[in-house]
Amino acid sequence: MENEPKNEELSEEAQKQIEELKKTMQEILPMEFVIKLIEHIQNPCEVEVEPGVKKHIRHIYIKVAKEFIEETNAKEANGEDVNTHARDLLQEEINKYEN
Repeated sequence: MENEPKNEELSEEAQKQIEELKKTMQEILPMEFVIKLIEHIQNPCEVEVEPGVKKHIRHIYIKVAKEFIEETNAKEANGEDVNTHARDLLQEEINKYEN
């Protein structure tokens, strides 16, 4: 997508926010995380990549969502109890922007 900055274009602050989001992913209940992440996918933040030029970072949120889905799938494969509804809801949201 043309409005998406590359990772190297993101400011240090944007990178910090992404890392905080990943940390949050590990600290809250899956459905709470999914709801918050879907909000960010639907209404992504924008970062200034150069003076006067802003681009949204939806692709970053989608990347985090995919990581969550992969982790959930791995846990399920190991026999752990997972919230499949949360995972499926998140996958549906990703599909809206990737298809």
